[in-house]
Amino acid sequence: MAGRAAALGLLAWCLPFTAANIYVYKKQPLDPDVIQYRRVGMYAPEDSPTVGLPGDGKSEVQIDVTLTRESARQSGLIQVLVFHSTNLDYVGYLEPGAQQKTYCCTSALRKDGVPGCASVGHMIVSPKATGAVWQQDVTFGANQTTSQLLADYQVRESGVHYLLFSSCDPSTGKVLIDGSTLWMNPYGFLPGELFHFLPFYGCMSLLYLALGVLWFILCARYWRELLRLQNCISGVIALGMVETATWYFDYVSFNSTGTRGLVPVIVGVFASTVKKTVSRLLVLVVSLGYGVVRPTLGA
Repeated sequence: MAGRAAALGLLAWCLPFTAANIYVYKKQPLDPDVIQYRRVGMYAPEDSPTVGLPGDGKSEVQIDVTLTRESARQSGLIQVLVFHSTNLDYVGYLEPGAQQKTYCCTSALRKDGVPGCASVGHMIVSPKATGAVWQQDVTFGANQTTSQLLADYQVRESGVHYLLFSSCDPSTGKVLIDGSTLWMNPYGFLPGELFHFLPFYGCMSLLYLALGVLWFILCARYWRELLRLQNCISGVIALGMVETATWYFDYVSFNSTGTRGLVPVIVGVFASTVKKTVSRLLVLVVSLGYGVVRPTLGA
């Protein structure tokens, strides 16, 4: 039952991994038999599409957390794992007929000889994962309430990487996590799966700007002959400029600071929604003939 609870805890706690690349923990609870994780797309230095500040060619995960537990009567253990997504099958054990993995080693699993279940109260990590799964044990002595982990994990392979906090030892008790984890790609904080949005929205911003300038020149030249629909088209182009520029500078800020603001996301989504709505309404209006046909064929 404890192992199943750990599996449920792993599935129940996962914050969106595109919201920030500097994850701040403020009294984040970690209950016994529960696993918490985050995942981020990372580039290995040799695979990075570009190199620049603040990454400066380095690809790493920096962990700086302080663990505080409420009960200190017995010794305790918290395990921290970082690994590539291709090694996910090596972590945990899927019992025959079960729908979810068991991640914590129990006495029953150890008795059954499950590979990687060498010590009760520890994570199950297959022996095949030797060298592929980075692991750090944060221990608590008897009557010790606080422990700290300062570590760097160097990314050697491009792809999605997982960071796990596990509390498989019931004697550890409830633990509160304070601190941060920092995920740095060779070019900055932007996750690997989002990097290509940066040049894409940069190019789109320039294209919308060029289109807007050309449209403004043509409208200024033929202003006496403009239809109302063409004024609406001007509004659509302006909304496109706002949308693409907002997303571009949002990703630039994300790459530089490691966090995303709420305001740019709201502005970008709002501009995109209004632009699509107006564009489709214009297609409908033109299809109905508004502004492009005469009511009669007479003089």
